[in-house]
Amino acid sequence: MHGASEGWTAGTIKKRRAILDIVVEWFGPERDMGQIGRKDAAACKKAVLLQLPANRGKSAATRGLPLREPIRVQGVPKIDSATVNAYLSACKNLWVWAEAHGHVSEVLFEGLAVSKRSAASKNRAPFAQEALTKASTVLTDPGSKFYEKQNHRWATLIAMFSGARLNEVCQLKVDDIKEVEGTWIFDFTEQGDETKRLKTSAARRRVPIHSHLIELGLLDFISSPRNKGHDRLFPDYTYSEKSGYGDKLSKWFNRTFTPALGIKSDAHVFHGLRHTFATRPAQADVETERMQFIIGHERQGVTHQVYMKEGYTLAQTKDAVERFIIPRGDAAAP
Repeated sequence: MHGASEGWTAGTIKKRRAILDIVVEWFGPERDMGQIGRKDAAACKKAVLLQLPANRGKSAATRGLPLREPIRVQGVPKIDSATVNAYLSACKNLWVWAEAHGHVSEVLFEGLAVSKRSAASKNRAPFAQEALTKASTVLTDPGSKFYEKQNHRWATLIAMFSGARLNEVCQLKVDDIKEVEGTWIFDFTEQGDETKRLKTSAARRRVPIHSHLIELGLLDFISSPRNKGHDRLFPDYTYSEKSGYGDKLSKWFNRTFTPALGIKSDAHVFHGLRHTFATRPAQADVETERMQFIIGHERQGVTHQVYMKEGYTLAQTKDAVERFIIPRGDAAAP
């Protein structure tokens, strides 16, 4: 594996190895890659990847079993479509490398992606407006019991008003909040700490800070960790190779926060805040490409991939961010 040269994190390298271990186990460690053809790759997808149990190494029904046994176990959930496609992509990349280095004559596992959306993907929907208003209200009302939980409160509000991913928010450093050309921004970058990571190169971006966060006192909040000698915005969030810095916030949000508000559902998960932020400005006539740039998605089409490499100006992105509005609620905060 050549993960270091690709800029992969240790967690990514571990996942890729686990995927390729499945391929090696299926075809056999002595099998010459050059003797594996397209029909073999398609058969691997059908017989193995589409039948692979979720959490194979953790479930008592499948843990420790050779590959050909757990794929025959009945009554256990299978890996979802997104995971199948991730496995297929990793396999294809291995064959791309092998073809480039003369080990095989063609690239396999191309064109085999599963198009059906997984149940998990369907659940990643925008928050219902009432639920979003309720969440915003209790996080901004000094009379709410959630108001005093400063790290969770501010991390959730930042995600809510920027569309940033869970780990992007939780790994922020104090210096990642800065003023550029008269505009306060979040500088989402992997620079400054070897444990910081971004999902893709498109995730490296500057997002104007919503004026509502400024009004709520975000700039005052960032002085607290700095005055205590911390360089990270949320020093209480600890790092793990698997989850980055987001584990503590994710568990609180899904196990404590949404249940207490009576809004817990498959859709109202932390990632749903990102979907909500991406959806509301689009409904206010912000074009898709500008929202892709703001939330850190890969942009589509030659115009934006080739001729718009510099992206949008801060003025353009600030205008889009400000179109995200959450109506105020009147209900008493818990």
